[in-house]
Amino acid sequence: MNQRISIGIAAAVMAVSLASAFAQAPARVSQPGQYAGYSTATYDGVERTSFYIPVRDGVKLAADLYRPTNNGVVASEKLPVIWSHTPYNRRGRTTPEEALIKHGYNVAVVDFRGVYASYGSTGATTVASGSTRRRTMHTT
Repeated sequence: MNQRISIGIAAAVMAVSLASAFAQAPARVSQPGQYAGYSTATYDGVERTSFYIPVRDGVKLAADLYRPTNNGVVASEKLPVIWSHTPYNRRGRTTPEEALIKHGYNVAVVDFRGVYASYGSTGATTVASGSTRRRTMHTT
């Protein structure tokens, strides 16, 4: 009988502990431009590095790599990368992914070929073929 009472009291204490832990947990939000409740920010800053990425055909794509920092020192450990390839200017804009940098992610933002600072051409042309028109993509 005493063992049943002890188990009942232990279960009640555990239930109250779990209830208070869940009540104190912040709401989890993960949507464009908002990220909260999953982890705390472990980094206090961001460093941007700009460079070109050569692709198979020799064209160079302009890229910005945003890396987390602590007290101005870039994180030295390996971190996952979120890749964002955009037809819009990679500079002077914010992306939803940038909110994740302080949570331990690297963010790469790359201009499409032939736009803004990337070399090459977009390659999208319209070719007339009889009475129909079709879009053709070139790789230069």
